[in-house]
Amino acid sequence: MNHKLQQKKYKKLLKELLYHRAEVEFQEEIIKEYGIRWQEAQVEFCKARNINIAKMTEENEENLIVMKKNTAAQAKQPKTTNNENFSKIYKQIAKKTHPDKADVDDDETFKAAAKAYHDEDWGKLLEIADRLNCVPQGATKAMLTDMQQQILYLKKQSEVNIKKYAWLYYECDDDQECIENLIKQMLAHVYNYSVS
Repeated sequence: MNHKLQQKKYKKLLKELLYHRAEVEFQEEIIKEYGIRWQEAQVEFCKARNINIAKMTEENEENLIVMKKNTAAQAKQPKTTNNENFSKIYKQIAKKTHPDKADVDDDETFKAAAKAYHDEDWGKLLEIADRLNCVPQGATKAMLTDMQQQILYLKKQSEVNIKKYAWLYYECDDDQECIENLIKQMLAHVYNYSVS
């Protein structure tokens, strides 16, 4: 692939990566915010029906741990094939944001870039690079492959997120029948407990 096509493919993948990253971040914010509401709805539902959810949680503790591990394993961060290009991008960002080297004090951006680089969160690193106009000089095939892997990872993460009960609760949008059905579904799935 010639240089011009590689740059076009890089730009296309960057847009796709940023889109999926934004989608996952949105989902995770919703899950965080609605997680507490979801727990409160469960407690209220169970209390009204004399269902001892605390006892069921204690009795099913091992199964719950396995379920959490399985959920976490569904979307694992891919390993990078070659981070040379990402290293160059990180150095460009550092030149623009490092407190000792930059003209402007942008410590937060520098810390975010350092964390992204350390965690191999290329989506976040490229997002920062895009914002600062740090364009890689010639995206390599390995870099494009890593970006594609990151996109696949984010898609899988999104698929996992939309199956979480806090997300499903959010989608009920205060529809009480939907919420009750979701709680019944959760009790059957997690605790093998049927509510009539």
